[in-house]
Amino acid sequence: MKSLKRRLLSLFLAMVMVLSLAPMALAVDDDSTVKWKEGQWTNAPSDLPADSQHKHEPADKATSETVPSCTAAGSRTYACKNKYTPATSDPTKAGEEKECTATRTDTADALGHDYTGNATAITDGDDAGKKHSINCTRCNAVKTEAHDYDSKTGICKATGCNAQKPPEVITVKSVSLNPSTASVDLGGSKDIAVTVTGSNDEPMANETVTITKKNSGPATADKTSVTTGSDGKATFKVTADSTKAETTTFEVKAGNKTETLTFKVNSPVTISSTPTSASINSMDDVVKLTANYSGSKSATYKWTFSGSEDYFSWSDVDKANITIYAEDVSSTTRTLTATVTVKDGDNTYTASKDVTLKIDTQISVSATVSDNYFLGDGDNKTNDSIWDKIEERVNKIDRDYDLEAVEFDTYTSKYGDLSGVTSKNNKFDEDELADIEFIPEEKGDAEFRFTAHVYDTQVRKDRELSGMLTITVTDTSSTSGGNISYTAEIGEDVYFDVSDFEDFWEDKYSSGTLDHVVFGSATNGKLKDARSTVSYNKDKYYVDPGKNDDDLADVYFVPSSSKKAMTAKISFTAYGSKTGSSGSSYDRAGTITIYYLNDNASDITYNTTNGKVTLDPKDFNEAYKEATGSKTAPSSLVIEFQNVPTNGTLTYTGGSRDKDLTKSNVKSTRYTNKSSGTNRLAQLTYTGTKGKDTIDYIAYSGGTAQFSGRVVFNGTAAVPQDVVVYYASTAGQPARFSQNDFTTANSAMSKAAKIRFVTPANGTLYLNGSTSAAGIDIAPALLYSVTYQPKAGFNGTDKVVFAAYDASNNLVANGSVNITVAGNPTTSTTPGGTTNPGGVTDVSQFTDVSGNAWYRANLATLVSKGVISGRGDGKFDPKGTVTYGEALKMVLESCGYTAAVGTGSQWAINYKNLAVSKGWISSSVDLNAAISRNATAELAAKVLGVAPVTSGSPFGDEANAYAVALYYTTPQIFVGTTNPNGGKPLFENSKPLLREQVCAVICRVSDYHTQHTTNVMPDGV
Repeated sequence: MKSLKRRLLSLFLAMVMVLSLAPMALAVDDDSTVKWKEGQWTNAPSDLPADSQHKHEPADKATSETVPSCTAAGSRTYACKNKYTPATSDPTKAGEEKECTATRTDTADALGHDYTGNATAITDGDDAGKKHSINCTRCNAVKTEAHDYDSKTGICKATGCNAQKPPEVITVKSVSLNPSTASVDLGGSKDIAVTVTGSNDEPMANETVTITKKNSGPATADKTSVTTGSDGKATFKVTADSTKAETTTFEVKAGNKTETLTFKVNSPVTISSTPTSASINSMDDVVKLTANYSGSKSATYKWTFSGSEDYFSWSDVDKANITIYAEDVSSTTRTLTATVTVKDGDNTYTASKDVTLKIDTQISVSATVSDNYFLGDGDNKTNDSIWDKIEERVNKIDRDYDLEAVEFDTYTSKYGDLSGVTSKNNKFDEDELADIEFIPEEKGDAEFRFTAHVYDTQVRKDRELSGMLTITVTDTSSTSGGNISYTAEIGEDVYFDVSDFEDFWEDKYSSGTLDHVVFGSATNGKLKDARSTVSYNKDKYYVDPGKNDDDLADVYFVPSSSKKAMTAKISFTAYGSKTGSSGSSYDRAGTITIYYLNDNASDITYNTTNGKVTLDPKDFNEAYKEATGSKTAPSSLVIEFQNVPTNGTLTYTGGSRDKDLTKSNVKSTRYTNKSSGTNRLAQLTYTGTKGKDTIDYIAYSGGTAQFSGRVVFNGTAAVPQDVVVYYASTAGQPARFSQNDFTTANSAMSKAAKIRFVTPANGTLYLNGSTSAAGIDIAPALLYSVTYQPKAGFNGTDKVVFAAYDASNNLVANGSVNITVAGNPTTSTTPGGTTNPGGVTDVSQFTDVSGNAWYRANLATLVSKGVISGRGDGKFDPKGTVTYGEALKMVLESCGYTAAVGTGSQWAINYKNLAVSKGWISSSVDLNAAISRNATAELAAKVLGVAPVTSGSPFGDEANAYAVALYYTTPQIFVGTTNPNGGKPLFENSKPLLREQVCAVICRVSDYHTQHTTNVMPDGV
């Protein structure tokens, strides 16, 4: 009985579950949005006959079903309800029916959300008042969207929402004034219209506008605020003062927007000028200004000035008319503002006008100095003289210009003067300009206008170029010892020498007289005189004191310490006359430096070798230890030299080029004992042979002077006894001498005026190929005409002893010429061949050179000098290309260099090795490769010592710096060919360099070398 009840209960529950599910299933079935797609039959039995008439039909009820939802797809699976007769070969089973196992699955897409229900306005959070929400009618999913207000009702269009559009907030978008800039006469007024626009681009009504005066100008607004009408507009009035002509500004504000009203009150005073541009273009020009006043004729006038006052002067400052003059000239524009003030009773009016000064310059050069500076010296930054700098810029304007003289138009400024230049003596050649001294006055740019007198060599005409010399005076406190300096023992009182102050005055005013000195301040001690402590900036100390005057000779300095080395500085101002003992008073500021030092060190002495010696920092380290008693010297010891040698030269060799120490720059640089870096003592070389030289120095450590000392140079050069010059003779060829080989062998040979040779043991020394060169005096410049010819059959080393003498017949060197002879036949032969140039001694022997060949004269010259000997078999091969080896031999020999000729394809190897050792070519050069025009230009320029020119190429197809440099030499070494299209000549580096062309190039190289090494004209040219 219990079992039956349980079964009934289970059945009841199952029915309840079916009934509870049925409505959803039915709803889906009835939902038109569900689109079932019929699937394919699968799982068909394998024994279904191919020709069977069996048809799959779905059962009335699906075996499984998934109902589609808003986001998921649905599916139904059906079984086949029909049976089939299988295909078989067993007759006993024929006609037996079986259940069909085929199935089919139908699918339906997800239904998607249905948001067709009522919307609910959102009242909380960030979306409150902006959005509403809608629930899906199937699954209650929620979406939010912005309100869509109806343009007429202002109610959200979404069903059930009913949200009301909030009222619009309008802010100020802009404030405009009409006019925003007003100009009225004295006492005049102007209505100002204000328009306020809202953020909706519509006029804003009832908006308050405030008017605030922002400066103390002479105009007043009649209201401090106004309110806009329905058109967004309002008006206020501004009235000008009746006496003041100035500009007033007002701030006009509505909401957070502001505009500015500029209200100008016109002055009854205006300024007219002649010329109207108010510009002065030269020292001879003037500008005339006229104040035009519309008021009383009895008004008074007063002109004032601001700006570049040092460059202008003026007259009649108390009149309506004034004339302004150019007082100085400049390569930059200078502006002076002239302001006139007109006083008419109690009223005052002003007007201003700018006057400009502009002198265009064709040449601008500059120098930077920190002390007295001779124009012939290099300044603090370069080693070029002022003449060099002017000449460089003249050449950039036109290569045909030769600088002949420099004439100064101005020679004095507030920052310094050119000593030796006056209105009557201001035109100088190169040597005269070098002696002009610039004397600095104060820190700044001293400008001096000049005229460069040049000669145009092309049209043979004198020309003038305008120029400006700017000398920048730097702060000398870090590098200079002061205008007057003393050294003293630690703790010692120092009395001043009156003559030092007189020298200081005369350095600037050579014809003037010093009257008295006023001291300004002192460091590391105090100044005292015969009575008491000096009153700085007040007490006057006279050179020639009267009965009640203080004597300059009584002033002395008392150091603050008696135990340590230190440096004291005392400022002073000197007063006196510029010329004579009377006249206007001038002043000049200066500094006294007192070095309180340890005991002086012993002299550092050098004996020159071959006229030169390099300073050794170890010597200064030992001097430091001696003077201070210290066991070690600091690693940063610094030496400041106080003067320069008299009989020799001290040269700094650490820069891009050597720089001689001069009177004007010796104190501008200090030198260290360090082993690396710049400005080292080891980079200083003394050169001199005229006797003893002494220079003073001060040694610093940690910025404090420690001791002083002297360096003594014994500049007597010993006569070199072992000068050896080397040459070689191969295959019976002569060896040609060269001046360059002798001067390179020993610098003493540069002093030689004549050389005397002894007859060699195994050959003959010839002058010009015929006269014996032994036993006669030969000028070094003529050494290129001396040749050595070995005796037939001699092979080995022959020696030619010589002695060299200066112009006073003093012996300057002894030595020998060592000549290595190899391959010398027992009879005279003519060497030749394609790899060993030689054989021909006269140009007429070349069978391929016509009598009227354009290069014949050049070839003849080179053949006579042994520079060219042909290809062999009587051929010159004028159209052949030039190899690197041939170019090396020709260029080097034309410049006085010789080397032994080898054999085979490397016949020029010794020329190559020589050129590589000199740094003229790379060791990777192929001697048998054709040499390019660019490579030839570079080789010739380097051997001649001609610097490359990196700009201003004269060629239309090339900017090679060496080719450009050789275009500008005299004679021109590379000229270029005519451009068929017109314009600049062509260099044609892409074309081979022919042997006929190289004849002209080598002759010009030889001429240039000869002209720059001797006063004798080139032989055979």
